[in-house]
Amino acid sequence: MTEAFSSAALLLSILQAVTYAGGVPESAYWLAETVTERLLTQPTQDEPIDSKQIARLAQDTLQNYDQLIGLAYTARHKKALR
Repeated sequence: MTEAFSSAALLLSILQAVTYAGGVPESAYWLAETVTERLLTQPTQDEPIDSKQIARLAQDTLQNYDQLIGLAYTARHKKALR
């Protein structure tokens, strides 16, 4: 079963990683916006984007922004990233 994309869930998961790593909480909003923009520009072959792809894209975005935040996200989403 495919779950619908939730921008609120994405923002919450990023906020958790940002605050855990001691980052500025306000940055979570802009990081979530960046991930969402990257999702919207992903080439798709009429297939839905699954949660694994979303998690990987979020991980990549956070890792590029701040390695500690990226690691915090990775630790919380190990299962989705497999």
